[in-house]
Amino acid sequence: MNNKYLEAFCNAISDEGVVKRTCFSLLYDTSITHYTPYLESEIMENLLLLPSEKKDDYINFAIDKINKTPLRYTNKNILDKWLVKYNVDLSTFPKFSNEDLTAVLKTYYSGHLFNTHKEQHYILDIQIDFFCYAAMLEAEKIITFLENKRIINTVSTEHLNQNDTLKIKWIGKPSQLGFIISNLAHLGYIEPPLKKDGEINYSQFANMVLGTFEADTTNNTLEKYLNLDSEKGQETLRKFNSKDFSIPNIREVS
Repeated sequence: MNNKYLEAFCNAISDEGVVKRTCFSLLYDTSITHYTPYLESEIMENLLLLPSEKKDDYINFAIDKINKTPLRYTNKNILDKWLVKYNVDLSTFPKFSNEDLTAVLKTYYSGHLFNTHKEQHYILDIQIDFFCYAAMLEAEKIITFLENKRIINTVSTEHLNQNDTLKIKWIGKPSQLGFIISNLAHLGYIEPPLKKDGEINYSQFANMVLGTFEADTTNNTLEKYLNLDSEKGQETLRKFNSKDFSIPNIREVS
């Protein structure tokens, strides 16, 4: 199982101190959100490779890893004071119409000539807050993505389990089931599985029939009843013939 982008994503949303070497606006595009689409693809690939019973474990593992990142539970109101100061709406995050705020978020902490230490600390303070908020949002986005995959997997598993139990209940004898189904195959109503030599694969045929019918028999026994040339098949054939049982060939009633 590949967790390359899960690791990269968690690292990218964990270190707010990186703003000291660059600026928030650049980090948002090249680091904080950069790995999200790659991680989503990685999650999908891992889920496709895992058996159904292991998918939930993987989803829990990924969610737990993201939940343990240091900025995962950042206060959602962390930007309120900045939104008020610059008179902007959070709904436009991270692209704001206020030119002053945009300029601040694009200012490099390192390599920029500041007039005062207060101005320098101001830039660092606001950019760290924006980094923390963005990291929290991306973490929530991936966790929501994972939870949605869990729901899809649960529904798919329940559907498969339901299909496993939805069978036609056969209340006749196993011999009668084998005889009737075999007749339907020989008369063109059913296409049975074939071997390479063109002969009916009765073992596979029996398995398919038991996948459709709930019958009190085994694959091995039903296989013998399906083969009308076998001893058991011949015995059932004689009983049905004695009662003048007959199904017309499909061509006769088409």
